[in-house]
Amino acid sequence: MEVWLEPVLDGTLLHYFLRATPAGPDGEARALEPRDLRREFDRRARAAKAIALGLKEVLEDGREPGVGPQAG
Repeated sequence: MEVWLEPVLDGTLLHYFLRATPAGPDGEARALEPRDLRREFDRRARAAKAIALGLKEVLEDGREPGVGPQAG
């Protein structure tokens, strides 16, 4: 997964590029049917998005857009 941050207005935009090649127990790439490969891609993309949104919630701490961080 590649992650990079972009400053935008009063915040930061998180970008990520996820490349996931399923591997077997031996660490070697496994051959999957296209349908199964798409399911695995979707599963991993949803997991990455959930992590990013969880981080957003923690970092924003309820701050409204356009409102500076609380001093203190």
